Amino acid sequence: MRPASSPVVTLWISVLCLLASLFSFSSATAQTATKKHKLSQQAPARVHPLVTTDTWTGGGGSGNTNWSDASNWNNGAITSGENIAISTTTAATVDDQSFTIGTLTLSKTGDSVTLNNNVQTTVEGNISNAGTITFNASGNTTGFLLNNSLTLSGGGTIDLTSTNGNYSGYLYGTAAAILTTSSTIEGAGTVGNGELNFSNSGTMNANISGQTLLVNPDTCALCTNTNTGTLEATGGGTLLLSNGTWTQSGAGKITAGAGSAVNLGSNVSITGGTLSTTGTGVINGLGGNSVFLTNVTNTGNYTVQNNNYTEIDGTLTNTGTITMNATGNGTYLWLTGNTTLSGAGTVVMTSTNNNWTAGFDGVSGSVLTNQSNITGWGNVGEGALQIANASNGVINSNISGGNIILQPLTSVTSTNAGLMEATNGGTLTMNNGTWTNTGTIEAAAGSSVVLNSNVRRND
Repeated sequence: MRPASSPVVTLWISVLCLLASLFSFSSATAQTATKKHKLSQQAPARVHPLVTTDTWTGGGGSGNTNWSDASNWNNGAITSGENIAISTTTAATVDDQSFTIGTLTLSKTGDSVTLNNNVQTTVEGNISNAGTITFNASGNTTGFLLNNSLTLSGGGTIDLTSTNGNYSGYLYGTAAAILTTSSTIEGAGTVGNGELNFSNSGTMNANISGQTLLVNPDTCALCTNTNTGTLEATGGGTLLLSNGTWTQSGAGKITAGAGSAVNLGSNVSITGGTLSTTGTGVINGLGGNSVFLTNVTNTGNYTVQNNNYTEIDGTLTNTGTITMNATGNGTYLWLTGNTTLSGAGTVVMTSTNNNWTAGFDGVSGSVLTNQSNITGWGNVGEGALQIANASNGVINSNISGGNIILQPLTSVTSTNAGLMEATNGGTLTMNNGTWTNTGTIEAAAGSSVVLNSNVRRND
């Protein structure tokens, strides 16, 4: 027989199961409600405000052209980040305080913006300039801070002005930002400030007589600059290219007009393209500095100033004149590797006090292949270079009382298939080294060739 208490036990078990089910349902409902409550407290998705465009209306009247006057704009006062459009013919406007703006557009050739002294406006978007933008610096930093990589386009100009030689008109930016420009930047001031890099297909022109436009890009390890346009000095101005690495291609050139100068300093490096001058214009490797030229063509007047090392590599094509103007300190075309000097131009070495401080030197074992003309007074080789004077090469000691010393690396054989000579009362001294000569070595009337210090000729 089953025990009499079985129905009661069964009943209690059923009641307990029912209570457990009710408790589980209640807990689940409470958790769901809690989750819904938490979700309901989440912030709504952020909606970014649309960038507005402030268009110049000139509503402030003819006597009030300031950007700070809200009545001059269709959307009222400039706050921060608006795109700025100046598109009314002959609208001459004044940026009278430092703003932060998006893009800047000057649509007409008669449109202009003049930044008052000590105004530094931050630009975050592209600049399209058909008119004139003037940085009117008179002692304080005045100009545009480019907050991003951006493009400067249009047939207009940015004019930098500075006083007292302090380069206070500035076009500068955040580190590693790139300014891609097909427009014109001119005047006197600072372009780059060690922060911007450039992709230039337009013109940078130092065109104020007696003043300097300093172009000094960022020098970070991966930073580079390109020029397919023109970097120049005209009108008696000076363009100073300081620091930075430039690669020129296509029509890219660096040029100095009559009475103007381009100065290269502070380890500036130039690969490719042309160096050219007009009339009395000159391009200088500045004294006390090093300059790097790789596969460059010189068609004008290039001066290696006293105590400058112009370091060359690849092919230096010279159809102009390169002058090493030594006045007591080492002044060199320095080979960083095997280098060919070609072209119908002339390298002129000058030295004073019989110290042969001008010359060709370089990394030991580098080969100087001369397919051009080397003249003057100085040292070729300095005991470090192998010399290969090609069939169209000329080395001529042609300064009366002067002396070119040929001093090649002694562990290799140098060659002459061209002409090595002394003329006009000069002396050519072959000092040390072994030569294979299939060309001509000669002394003209009143001049001399001296074989010295164990020099060997294999004719």
